[in-house]
Amino acid sequence: MSSLVLTRYGSTPYGTFGQIKVGKETFYTCERPWLENKPHVSCIPLGCYSLLLLPTTTLVPSSYGEETWYFDGETVAAIPDTRQRSRCAIHIGNISSDVSGCVLLGTSLGWVKGCWGVLSSRAALERFSQAVGRVNHHILIQSSPCG
Repeated sequence: MSSLVLTRYGSTPYGTFGQIKVGKETFYTCERPWLENKPHVSCIPLGCYSLLLLPTTTLVPSSYGEETWYFDGETVAAIPDTRQRSRCAIHIGNISSDVSGCVLLGTSLGWVKGCWGVLSSRAALERFSQAVGRVNHHILIQSSPCG
């Protein structure tokens, strides 16, 4: 198990952007803008989450055995229960409209389909998987540059 930090740069009309550092590697993130934690339309609230490796319902490379990491914490559940949101995952995509409240991973930031987004998402998810290992869970802390 390892501790990871997702540092967000901020939210824009194109989405919420940030980065996750794993060892010497940096991965860039894209989520939907903050919309009061509404299911399927808002980015994930700042906080501390377990990342649980579970069977996926999202887009991941087939080499992953059809599993991905889901956020599990005070406001978001990895498996549906009584919390307001569930099944928020890390997966492949480029722009905020590619997700429904999940986190996209890329190797860099750039312009895609007329929007600001993340690039080389499939490669980023493969490198992320190698960097953290395919173990059951990690701790991910989300923060903003202001704390």
